[in-house]
Amino acid sequence: MKQEEESAKNKTWLKMLIMNDEPAGGEMLRKMLAPYGKIDITVKGNDAVEAFKTAFMEGKPYDLICLDMVSERDTKEILKQTRKIEREKGIHSLDGVKIIMLTAAQNRQNNMKTFKSGCEGYLKKPVDEKKLINLLKTLSFDNKALKKSRSKEK
Repeated sequence: MKQEEESAKNKTWLKMLIMNDEPAGGEMLRKMLAPYGKIDITVKGNDAVEAFKTAFMEGKPYDLICLDMVSERDTKEILKQTRKIEREKGIHSLDGVKIIMLTAAQNRQNNMKTFKSGCEGYLKKPVDEKKLINLLKTLSFDNKALKKSRSKEK
C-alpha cells in the first residue's frame, strides 16, 4: 500500500517538513522518518515557511519540522516566522508544531540561543537515527509506528 494511502487510513501518522540546505542531508532524514508519516522537503528557509503557511491554510498543519541550522540569523528568522503564523491562528506554546533543530556547528552557546528561540529539540549532525526516534517519543507523538519501534527495543 502506498504511504499516502496508509497515512489517510491511519490518522496517527505524522505530517513532517524537513528543511535542509544539503539535498543529501534531507534525503537521509527522509529515509529515517519515512516509516512514521508523510514528509515534505525544502532546501531554503523561505520555502519552509511558505510550506508551513500553506499547510495551515489548507487545514493540514505539520506535526514536526526538522530544521537544519543554516545560519544563526536565518534559523532564528524561520523560527520567528513559524511561531508568528501559529500565534495568528490562535496556537500558543506547547500546542504548536514541534521543531527539531539540526546542526553540525560546534559553537554550543550560539546553538543554545537559537534553540531557546522556539525549538523543542536539538540534534547534532550527522543525525543518529536512534536519537532522532527517541526524541520523537520524548515529544509525545502518539504514533502507532513509533509504538511499534518502542516495543521492538524492549
